[in-house]
Amino acid sequence: MASQEGGMFPCEVSASSDGPVNEGVTQARTGRHELLVDEGEHLPGSEGEQEHPSPVDYLVFALVSCQVSVLEQALYGAGVEEYEIEAVGAVDALDNDDVPDEMPAHTAARLDHVDVDVALEVPKEYGEAARDCLDAYNAGCIVGQSLTDGIEYTSSKSLEVGGE
Repeated sequence: MASQEGGMFPCEVSASSDGPVNEGVTQARTGRHELLVDEGEHLPGSEGEQEHPSPVDYLVFALVSCQVSVLEQALYGAGVEEYEIEAVGAVDALDNDDVPDEMPAHTAARLDHVDVDVALEVPKEYGEAARDCLDAYNAGCIVGQSLTDGIEYTSSKSLEVGGE
């Protein structure tokens, strides 16, 4: 298996014909946490209900939870001692142009837009500090900034063909 030694936020995913591929479930590991990944039921061409989150669900979850975490840190830093945050995120636009012939259309879709709504409630005495935090927190969200600026990645591939 390929190694990403020295890389930050390592993630390992493995699959085999002996695994639950027919069920659409993949196993992933990051640090000491194991994640189960299902085919996304919201993508065009997907079949059935998913038992586990899809990769897109994890992406949206990463964005929304990062935003809430950074907002909490900003509020703490600003001395806001009482608050309630409610945040909801959802993909609201997909694009699946230029799908290679070898791929099912739903697997080559691109997320065009994720909508994140953050609602913050604070007592009156924290209003100004909370407003400043709301104006600034997004700049500290590593996931949001990465998505906004576009994430470059490298995909290296290898193939081993066994002999008789």
